[in-house]
Order: sequence, then C-alpha cells, then structure tokens
Amino acid sequence: MGRVKNAVGVALVAAGILAGCNAVDRHHSSMSEVLEVEIRPNGSKLFVYRMEDLTAGDAHRAQVYRPRPDRQVEGPRERGDVRTYRRLQAFTQRALDTTGYCRDGYFELDRRISTNVLWMRGECRDDATEEDLEKFGRKDTLQLSRSR
Repeated sequence: MGRVKNAVGVALVAAGILAGCNAVDRHHSSMSEVLEVEIRPNGSKLFVYRMEDLTAGDAHRAQVYRPRPDRQVEGPRERGDVRTYRRLQAFTQRALDTTGYCRDGYFELDRRISTNVLWMRGECRDDATEEDLEKFGRKDTLQLSRSR
C-alpha cells in the first residue's frame, strides 16, 4: 500500500510540473515584444522597448494608478512594482544586447508599467556609426521573439 501511495504522489507531482510548464509557455506565447529604434541626424540613438499581452485587448487603457493619500511611496513603486521594473530593465537589456543597438549602455528617459503593457524609452550612450545606419536605418521596428 505504501508503494502505491508513493507512485500516486510521484505521478501527481510530475503532472503538476508539466501543467506548470505548459502554463508558462501559453503566457509567453501571448506576449508581443518589439524594439522601435530611431537614429537622429545628430547621431543620437533612441529606442522604445515594448512588451504587451496580446490577449488583453485594450484592458491596459483602463488601468489607472491612484496613490492612497495616507501612504507615502517613493521610487519605482510610484509607477509599478519594483520586481516588475527590474524585469522590464532585464528584458530591455536583453533586447538591446540581442540586436546590438546600444553597445555602451543607455539612459532611461521614460517607462510605463501596467497590467498588460511594459515599455521603456531610452537613449543609447554611444553615437550611431555608419554600420548602425546600414543595419537599422533611420527608423525601424524590430519584432523580437522571446526565448523559452
């Protein structure tokens, strides 16, 4: 009887792990990632990294942040959860590394963190080269695929 309980327990754990992995894949498959790049005439390189849940439709437009007057909040929590902000930074850096757009890092100019949309606007620390102009043009939108 003890072996049967153990076998059932192992089977349930394995099924749970497989179901969890499947849920993660479904979640990522509904996400759209793009990197919009723009090289200005003065050689500055701007970008917007955007990740959006395609299954949510326009739900992100209804998200309104209203701080509670009795609570003081400082830093990234004003625009969203710190953990989500760090993920946005990591995703942005991965996109820039993958494309080779910002070689020397970037300055964050603006960001949005909501339930269904994450985006960050920034400027590269390095100026555009002739190779950058050949590879990216003056303005382009690059579709990114997430590695699972």
